[in-house]
Amino acid sequence: MENLIFLRESNQYNPIIFAVSKDIFTEIKLSDTYDKFGQTIDRGDAGEGITLLTEKAVKIANEGYNEFHSDDSDEFLTKWELDDYISAYDYSLEGFDAVVESNDLEKDVDYDEDSQMVTGYTFWNGNNWKTITIAHEYDEPTHEVISDKKLIKDLNEAIEKKSFKGDEFGLTTYQFNNWLIVDSQYQGTWAKYEITDYHETVNNH
Repeated sequence: MENLIFLRESNQYNPIIFAVSKDIFTEIKLSDTYDKFGQTIDRGDAGEGITLLTEKAVKIANEGYNEFHSDDSDEFLTKWELDDYISAYDYSLEGFDAVVESNDLEKDVDYDEDSQMVTGYTFWNGNNWKTITIAHEYDEPTHEVISDKKLIKDLNEAIEKKSFKGDEFGLTTYQFNNWLIVDSQYQGTWAKYEITDYHETVNNH
């Protein structure tokens, strides 16, 4: 049987339990994830920063800064020196961008990168890119992994012993005891199954 984990949306009442292959989740930079609007998280908002390790990196960072901040006197302004830290959050973004976007510099050689990481999965939902997260260094993930052993056992049993209930509009529905198990063929479906407790669903309608 496929190795599944079960998720619920964090801090929201949603009766749906998502059955997902845990193999789809990887470590991702927070700035490489997508919000609910399909936009990537800004590198400053993601708390990124770099430490300059070589004089070459210092030179490129200062050149980036001077491109935007030098005056008409042509005086070269030295904003950073060796081992300085540049945050992507503040006004010094030009230096940050100059370093991380340079083809002449190598990460972990010329500069160290400080990035928040999440455990997540990015997919196309039919309209936008979206990222599901199950672990986050400093914030709450979009979904929590169910840890209740009895519930996990019941859900696995429901999937293993499910019986066909019907096909309709791209959805195949199965049932086992009080569990309804839906296999969706819709574009943008990210879970293997969506599972609901039939009684819970009825009682909330």
